[in-house]
Amino acid sequence: MWTVFVVALLIRVPLAIILYRTLPRDWLDVDWMMYESAGRALAEGGTIEPLLNEGLGALAHGLLNAAVFSMVGFQPLTLRALNAILGALACAIVYVLLERLNGDGAHSKIGALAVAVWPTFIAWSTTNSKEMAMAVAAIGVFYCALSLSRRFRPSTAAVMIALGLFMCLLRIYLVLLVLPVVVTYIIVVWSVRKHTLKVSVAILAIWTIAATAFLSVAVQRTVGLYDLGTEGLETLNAFRRLVARGGAQMEVAPFEHVSDVVLFMPQAVANYFLRPFPWEWGSLNQTVGALTMIAYYPFLLMTVVSIPRLWRRERAFTAFFVIQVLVLAAAYGTMEGNMGSLMRHRAYVEVLILGIGVTQFVQWLQNRPKANDERLDSSITAS
Repeated sequence: MWTVFVVALLIRVPLAIILYRTLPRDWLDVDWMMYESAGRALAEGGTIEPLLNEGLGALAHGLLNAAVFSMVGFQPLTLRALNAILGALACAIVYVLLERLNGDGAHSKIGALAVAVWPTFIAWSTTNSKEMAMAVAAIGVFYCALSLSRRFRPSTAAVMIALGLFMCLLRIYLVLLVLPVVVTYIIVVWSVRKHTLKVSVAILAIWTIAATAFLSVAVQRTVGLYDLGTEGLETLNAFRRLVARGGAQMEVAPFEHVSDVVLFMPQAVANYFLRPFPWEWGSLNQTVGALTMIAYYPFLLMTVVSIPRLWRRERAFTAFFVIQVLVLAAAYGTMEGNMGSLMRHRAYVEVLILGIGVTQFVQWLQNRPKANDERLDSSITAS
């Protein structure tokens, strides 16, 4: 684990300094500029009202910026160093998760090191953005899910919920996308291990009713935070237009009927996993993203192919992993209208997909000679 952490850190910290000194301030993401200026204003005695208007996530990140600036002065590189540490920590947690999932430290280390050197993941680790905190929390949630699938511990369940709530703090709409899946998983694992089938079904029925009521209220409250002044599908259309900003805009054809949303879901999932396509070149960021996707596709395919094998080994965890990733893919693929935002919001599940894919690919390469030798021995024996 420490090898992965040190390698990831040694890549990220120097690169963060070089990129900060050489590239334009808005080369990758412009949101951090708001957090930085707001944090500086707070450190100098300003108010939190501008951040409150941007939501809880912006407030939390702005307060972190203010706390750092209050201690060390206005030193933006300090925040990038902290983000680099979070990126290295995420790589280390990926290694621990892969090792526990596969039972193979050598292959898991290769998968985690692939995450450590992956270009887009390095890029998000060298800016003052929320993505690395989100990645650490998301990978922590998946690790807790794997631990609970083997042995249910209330402390692990509490940590899993706390990490889910932290993700919701940074991005409030994840209350709709992460928290229900996390709580449902905990209830399913707990009820199956601790109760009979009838009791488990009753518990799940009660939770389903409670979750439905919660989601109906949460949707209204979450939409209200954006103050779009619309209702129904027009709210979704307005939100997609709101986030379709910058030079990497995606198609935002309006939804006129609920059936339009349903029919768009396969494309939404494809957008989340596959874009930017290799031919979608443009700015420096788009070009790097498109080239990176060429290398990413084989490992994404290996992850998909390995799902049946993971299911046979860890059914509960695999079900949680697939369901949670698909929920995020369908939601983000439907809501997003900007390629850069889509890539950022994919980062905190992309790291685990990449880690699993690389690990499975290495195992496949190693097992090929053995399979060929076995077939050769069989043919010789038969003859």
